[in-house]
Amino acid sequence: EFAELMPEEVLQDPKSWVDHLNVTEEVAPPQNQEELISAMKDRVVVLEVGCAVGNGILPLLRFNSALFGIACDLSPVAVKFLKQKEEFRCGRCLAFPSDITKGDGEQPTPEHAAIETQVPKESVDFVTLLFVMSAIDPAVHRNVYARLRSCLKPGGVALFRDYGRGDLAQLRFAPGHWLGGDLYVRGDGTLAAFFTVEQLRNDFQKEGFDVLSLEYRRTEIVNRGTGVRMPRVWVQGKFRRR
Repeated sequence: EFAELMPEEVLQDPKSWVDHLNVTEEVAPPQNQEELISAMKDRVVVLEVGCAVGNGILPLLRFNSALFGIACDLSPVAVKFLKQKEEFRCGRCLAFPSDITKGDGEQPTPEHAAIETQVPKESVDFVTLLFVMSAIDPAVHRNVYARLRSCLKPGGVALFRDYGRGDLAQLRFAPGHWLGGDLYVRGDGTLAAFFTVEQLRNDFQKEGFDVLSLEYRRTEIVNRGTGVRMPRVWVQGKFRRR
């Protein structure tokens, strides 16, 4: 979906098998800003927000040897699992727990670190936001985009994909879970926001981005037993920092 992150040979044959990263010699991740800047030199830098246990960032590093990956997640446990994977020790990845809605001094625990303290200003080529913002209160979405903009180089691109208004997940919520607008709360207390292209265009443009592409992606799931059609709606966009 986001061809910018892939080398030409992968784009020509996207289904070809790519081996796991061959870590013949363990390389420690950068320990400070100076080491990080050195490790990122002459590489395309990708910041993955909401990395979980690395099922997104590690395949990217496998497919594209020119990439350096920075990965963060709200869950320290998920980041710990990522760091324990052999491929993480390839020398092209940094990972840390972070609440991206909060700055330095506002993080939930001492283990968390603000994005701006870990990622050098204007050092990132791409930021990925894949099914991340829907779990965050829309009241702070623009603050998140502004924080990530400061990490991007001028001309850097934010890659976005998340749930759209009218998706099956939204239609399944009972009335008691509605918080207003397109925001809901799940039974476990976590949030679920659903997006429109108009809202995203407005928010990103106000935070200093140009819209490169922005569209709904729609499909249907059909229950073969009942014939019931169930809509899936996603919003996908690319936004370039001015």
